[in-house]
Amino acid sequence: MAVWVPVAKALRRYGPVVGPIVLNKLRREAQPYWQAYQHARRVDGSIGAWEDEDGKHWVVLDAAQREVVGSFPPMTRSQRERALEHLDPAHLQHHSDTTLAKLGRAPARAREALPSRRDGSADR
Repeated sequence: MAVWVPVAKALRRYGPVVGPIVLNKLRREAQPYWQAYQHARRVDGSIGAWEDEDGKHWVVLDAAQREVVGSFPPMTRSQRERALEHLDPAHLQHHSDTTLAKLGRAPARAREALPSRRDGSADR
């Protein structure tokens, strides 16, 4: 219990300085993945990660996995061609199999698993 006192003091002291830095880093890393997931849902495609000298790119391929239909952050045409050559189709994830899709389905699955108590028909 006494451990939390120094932790709380440190958070109160350094939180305003460190908080925005951490949040910006999280946003820079998570936003391209979120954008790729949204684009893959629109085109019913797959997502793959590809890294080059510019950093990590999230690549969206069409349903047939033959063409790059989007990349986040954006890539040049030559980078897209190289990514398409080097991406292994076995490592691509269909948008419905991603972590974000599973998180989106979790509340509905939890509601289905819990008995309904509103109508009083649940077994006790």
